[in-house]
Amino acid sequence: MCRPGLRIKGLHVAPGVYELTWAQNGRATWQYGHEKTCGTRHFVWRRMGTHAILTGP
Repeated sequence: MCRPGLRIKGLHVAPGVYELTWAQNGRATWQYGHEKTCGTRHFVWRRMGTHAILTGP
């Protein structure tokens, strides 16, 4: 089964950390970092994998 799009939501247990879902069991956690280039957003990728990564972001 294919997911029609990306789903992004914040994690209640870790304020400032977000979950990105791209497949049935494909997930990643990330957060915004300090800008490296003025005016450009910087993302810090934390964990990628299955639903199991959500046990501790």
